[in-house]
Amino acid sequence: LYVARFPNLGLSDPATDDGTTITWFEDGQVPLTSPGGYYKLCWCGATQTCTRNGRNFRVDYGVFYVLGPVPLNQRRTCISGEFCNVTEFTGFGLNDGDQLVITGACGDPLASIDRYPSGGISENSTLSGTNFFWSDYVTAAGGTYFMCWCASALPCNRADMFNVEAGLMTS
Repeated sequence: LYVARFPNLGLSDPATDDGTTITWFEDGQVPLTSPGGYYKLCWCGATQTCTRNGRNFRVDYGVFYVLGPVPLNQRRTCISGEFCNVTEFTGFGLNDGDQLVITGACGDPLASIDRYPSGGISENSTLSGTNFFWSDYVTAAGGTYFMCWCASALPCNRADMFNVEAGLMTS
């Protein structure tokens, strides 16, 4: 039953609006960072004991689509002193305009990597969200950093908006 990187281990808050609104709030807004794909929603009535073991989630409720990278362990290499391009990036529902940031920790505005162009944030992706590039040479020190993804539907102008860990970048 457990879906990796899903808030509250996939167990939603109680439904609202006569059962038409479902949220995963988990004591504050926790971003969904699960791999992109189709997920099955199962329902448990309010009069039942609804626990993570899934025993009472017997009714198919629908399909939940998560847009984002798949797998979350993609690896790329960029060479210091050269332009950096990430090609053949894979995922579900990727779009032109999605972006990557190269950073020390996804979602952390204080984890930027010195001498990565534009604070590590790529230009808008192309080819249906599968190709990313940076507009200047990478001059960062060699190391292994996180590639973090942000959907084009979000304002991807700050490092804290890049919460989905898509893999590693070696420079």
